[in-house]
Amino acid sequence: MELTVYRYTGYRSGTMGTAITKLAVRPDMTVAEIRSAIITQLEIPAADRVTVTISFLGRWTSEHECPSFCSLKPLLEYQKTAEETGLKEDSVLAIIQPYITVRTLNGREFTLTNLASTTFASLGAELQQKCNFPIEQQVLVYKKAVVKRERYYLTLSDYGFVEDDILYVVKNLWKVTVSHPLGNWALKVDVTPKTTVKKIKELLLWLTFH
Repeated sequence: MELTVYRYTGYRSGTMGTAITKLAVRPDMTVAEIRSAIITQLEIPAADRVTVTISFLGRWTSEHECPSFCSLKPLLEYQKTAEETGLKEDSVLAIIQPYITVRTLNGREFTLTNLASTTFASLGAELQQKCNFPIEQQVLVYKKAVVKRERYYLTLSDYGFVEDDILYVVKNLWKVTVSHPLGNWALKVDVTPKTTVKKIKELLLWLTFH
Protein backbone atom coordinates (compact mmCIF):
# COMPACT_ATOMS: atom_id res chain seq x y z
CA MET A 1 0.00 0.00 0.00
CA GLU A 2 0.99 3.64 -0.37
CA LEU A 3 0.85 6.23 2.42
CA THR A 4 1.23 10.00 2.51
CA VAL A 5 3.73 11.54 4.89
CA TYR A 6 3.95 15.16 6.02
CA ARG A 7 7.02 16.69 7.59
CA TYR A 8 6.49 18.96 10.57
CA THR A 9 8.96 21.06 12.54
CA GLY A 10 8.03 20.90 16.20
CA TYR A 11 5.06 19.61 18.15
CA ARG A 12 3.97 23.06 19.27
CA SER A 13 4.04 24.96 16.02
CA GLY A 14 2.29 22.49 13.74
CA THR A 15 4.23 23.97 10.85
CA MET A 16 3.65 21.84 7.79
CA GLY A 17 6.47 21.17 5.43
CA THR A 18 6.60 19.36 2.12
CA ALA A 19 4.37 16.34 1.63
CA ILE A 20 6.09 13.11 0.65
CA THR A 21 3.48 11.37 -1.42
CA LYS A 22 3.23 7.73 -2.34
CA LEU A 23 5.48 6.14 0.25
CA ALA A 24 5.33 2.41 -0.47
CA VAL A 25 4.66 0.37 2.69
CA ARG A 26 4.08 -3.37 3.11
CA PRO A 27 1.47 -4.49 5.67
CA ASP A 28 4.16 -6.53 7.48
CA MET A 29 6.58 -3.59 7.84
CA THR A 30 7.07 -2.46 11.43
CA VAL A 31 6.64 1.13 12.57
CA ALA A 32 10.43 1.22 13.10
CA GLU A 33 11.02 0.19 9.48
CA ILE A 34 8.53 2.77 8.19
CA ARG A 35 10.22 5.47 10.28
CA SER A 36 13.62 4.41 8.93
CA ALA A 37 12.36 4.53 5.33
CA ILE A 38 11.01 8.06 5.84
CA ILE A 39 14.25 9.25 7.47
CA THR A 40 16.24 7.83 4.56
CA GLN A 41 14.01 9.57 2.03
CA LEU A 42 14.35 12.88 3.87
CA GLU A 43 18.14 12.44 4.14
CA ILE A 44 18.10 13.40 7.82
CA PRO A 45 21.67 13.35 9.23
CA ALA A 46 22.51 10.36 11.42
CA ALA A 47 23.12 12.49 14.52
CA ASP A 48 19.57 13.88 14.35
CA ARG A 49 17.67 10.65 13.74
CA VAL A 50 17.19 9.85 17.42
CA THR A 51 15.05 13.00 17.82
CA VAL A 52 12.68 12.15 14.96
CA THR A 53 9.23 10.86 15.90
CA ILE A 54 6.49 9.40 13.73
CA SER A 55 2.77 9.90 14.29
CA PHE A 56 -0.55 8.93 12.76
CA LEU A 57 -2.18 12.09 11.47
CA GLY A 58 -5.46 10.68 10.22
CA ARG A 59 -7.01 9.77 6.89
CA TRP A 60 -7.73 11.79 3.80
CA THR A 61 -11.19 13.34 3.83
CA SER A 62 -10.90 14.81 0.34
CA GLU A 63 -8.39 15.19 -2.44
CA HIS A 64 -7.29 18.67 -1.32
CA GLU A 65 -7.64 18.47 2.45
CA CYS A 66 -5.13 17.12 4.94
CA PRO A 67 -6.13 15.89 8.43
CA SER A 68 -5.70 18.44 11.20
CA PHE A 69 -2.44 18.58 13.16
CA CYS A 70 -4.64 18.45 16.29
CA SER A 71 -5.51 14.81 15.52
CA LEU A 72 -1.88 13.74 15.91
CA LYS A 73 -1.36 10.33 17.57
CA PRO A 74 2.27 9.31 18.19
CA LEU A 75 3.16 5.77 17.06
CA LEU A 76 5.19 4.60 20.04
CA GLU A 77 5.07 0.82 19.58
CA TYR A 78 7.85 0.51 17.03
CA GLN A 79 7.66 -3.29 16.78
CA LYS A 80 4.03 -3.34 15.65
CA THR A 81 3.39 -3.84 11.96
CA ALA A 82 1.52 -1.41 9.73
CA GLU A 83 -1.40 -3.82 9.70
CA GLU A 84 -1.44 -4.17 13.50
CA THR A 85 -1.26 -0.39 13.87
CA GLY A 86 -4.28 0.04 11.61
CA LEU A 87 -2.53 1.82 8.75
CA LYS A 88 -4.41 1.67 5.46
CA GLU A 89 -4.13 2.99 1.92
CA ASP A 90 -5.58 6.40 2.83
CA SER A 91 -3.57 6.87 6.04
CA VAL A 92 -1.53 10.03 6.57
CA LEU A 93 1.60 10.02 8.74
CA ALA A 94 3.55 12.92 10.23
CA ILE A 95 7.29 12.93 10.77
CA ILE A 96 8.29 15.49 13.40
CA GLN A 97 11.65 17.08 14.19
CA PRO A 98 12.55 19.54 16.96
CA TYR A 99 13.35 22.99 15.64
CA ILE A 100 14.57 26.41 16.69
CA THR A 101 13.84 29.82 15.20
CA VAL A 102 16.63 31.95 13.75
CA ARG A 103 15.69 35.62 13.75
CA THR A 104 17.55 38.67 12.42
CA LEU A 105 17.04 42.27 13.50
CA ASN A 106 15.85 43.24 10.03
CA GLY A 107 12.82 40.98 10.45
CA ARG A 108 13.95 37.88 8.58
CA GLU A 109 13.10 34.59 10.24
CA PHE A 110 13.42 30.90 9.45
CA THR A 111 13.28 27.60 11.29
CA LEU A 112 16.22 25.27 11.70
CA THR A 113 16.12 21.53 12.35
CA ASN A 114 18.98 19.00 12.62
CA LEU A 115 20.12 20.55 15.90
CA ALA A 116 22.43 17.64 16.74
CA SER A 117 24.44 17.92 13.52
CA THR A 118 24.49 21.69 12.92
CA THR A 119 27.49 23.51 14.38
CA PHE A 120 27.66 27.27 14.83
CA ALA A 121 30.35 27.30 12.15
CA SER A 122 28.13 25.58 9.58
CA LEU A 123 25.20 27.78 10.61
CA GLY A 124 27.36 30.84 9.96
CA ALA A 125 27.93 29.72 6.37
CA GLU A 126 24.18 29.17 5.94
CA LEU A 127 23.40 32.63 7.35
CA GLN A 128 25.88 34.19 4.95
CA GLN A 129 23.99 32.62 2.07
CA LYS A 130 20.43 33.22 3.32
CA CYS A 131 20.79 36.65 4.93
CA ASN A 132 23.80 38.08 3.09
CA PHE A 133 25.64 38.50 6.40
CA PRO A 134 29.39 37.86 5.95
CA ILE A 135 30.58 35.39 8.57
CA GLU A 136 33.06 37.84 10.10
CA GLN A 137 30.23 40.34 10.69
CA GLN A 138 27.83 37.91 12.37
CA VAL A 139 27.06 38.03 16.07
CA LEU A 140 24.90 35.17 17.40
CA VAL A 141 22.88 35.84 20.54
CA TYR A 142 21.22 33.11 22.62
CA LYS A 143 19.36 33.86 25.86
CA LYS A 144 20.73 37.43 25.90
CA ALA A 145 24.34 36.24 25.69
CA VAL A 146 26.70 36.36 22.72
CA VAL A 147 27.93 32.96 21.54
CA LYS A 148 31.72 33.14 21.74
CA ARG A 149 33.57 32.23 18.56
CA GLU A 150 35.82 29.76 20.35
CA ARG A 151 32.68 27.67 20.89
CA TYR A 152 31.63 27.61 17.23
CA TYR A 153 32.81 24.00 16.94
CA LEU A 154 29.86 22.94 19.13
CA THR A 155 26.55 21.75 17.71
CA LEU A 156 23.36 23.54 18.70
CA SER A 157 22.33 20.55 20.83
CA ASP A 158 25.72 20.53 22.59
CA TYR A 159 25.25 24.21 23.41
CA GLY A 160 21.87 23.50 25.02
CA PHE A 161 19.32 24.49 22.37
CA VAL A 162 15.93 22.83 22.78
CA GLU A 163 12.56 22.89 21.00
CA ASP A 164 11.19 26.40 20.29
CA ASP A 165 14.36 28.27 21.30
CA ILE A 166 15.25 31.46 19.42
CA LEU A 167 18.69 32.39 18.11
CA TYR A 168 19.17 36.06 17.22
CA VAL A 169 21.59 37.19 14.55
CA VAL A 170 22.92 40.74 14.48
CA LYS A 171 25.40 42.36 12.16
CA ASN A 172 28.60 43.43 13.85
CA LEU A 173 29.22 46.77 12.18
CA TRP A 174 30.73 49.77 13.91
CA LYS A 175 30.41 53.32 12.61
CA VAL A 176 33.62 55.26 12.96
CA THR A 177 33.70 59.02 12.44
CA VAL A 178 36.88 60.36 10.88
CA SER A 179 37.32 64.14 11.02
CA HIS A 180 39.75 66.46 9.27
CA PRO A 181 42.24 68.00 11.76
CA LEU A 182 41.06 71.50 10.83
CA GLY A 183 37.40 70.55 11.00
CA ASN A 184 36.83 70.97 7.26
CA TRP A 185 34.95 67.68 6.93
CA ALA A 186 33.90 64.53 8.75
CA LEU A 187 33.11 61.11 7.32
CA LYS A 188 31.36 58.10 8.86
CA VAL A 189 32.52 54.69 7.70
CA ASP A 190 31.33 51.17 8.54
CA VAL A 191 34.00 48.90 9.97
CA THR A 192 34.20 45.51 11.66
CA PRO A 193 36.46 44.48 14.54
CA LYS A 194 38.86 43.02 11.96
CA THR A 195 39.12 46.17 9.83
CA THR A 196 42.72 47.38 9.81
CA VAL A 197 43.87 51.01 9.97
CA LYS A 198 45.34 50.55 6.49
CA LYS A 199 41.93 49.49 5.17
CA ILE A 200 40.28 52.54 6.77
CA LYS A 201 42.86 54.81 5.11
CA GLU A 202 42.20 53.21 1.72
CA LEU A 203 38.45 53.63 2.23
CA LEU A 204 38.86 57.30 3.17
CA LEU A 205 40.97 57.96 0.09
CA TRP A 206 38.34 56.32 -2.10
CA LEU A 207 35.51 58.31 -0.47
CA THR A 208 37.46 61.55 -0.79
CA PHE A 209 38.01 61.25 -4.53
CA HIS A 210 34.68 59.67 -5.59
